[in-house]
Amino acid sequence: MVANLKAIVEKYANLDLGIDKEVFTALLKEYRSQVDSTYLPELYQTIATEYGGNERTYVDSLYARSELTTPWIEAFSGAGHHLSDI
Repeated sequence: MVANLKAIVEKYANLDLGIDKEVFTALLKEYRSQVDSTYLPELYQTIATEYGGNERTYVDSLYARSELTTPWIEAFSGAGHHLSDI
């Protein structure tokens, strides 16, 4: 388990969350523009009703509650652990 966690941390060490959010937002918009609304996943209804149709607001909310973003890593390392200890 620890080896897997270390591999994940190393793989995403250079992740730029700002860029990642921009790309994810663009992908959501592009998918919506290319797929008939009949076939869109329920996620798009959630974006429409809970986020006012704003994909970026949805993405920001998703990343804010994700356990696999920088705050999770910081929380782990701040609990008396260092990433080098993993």
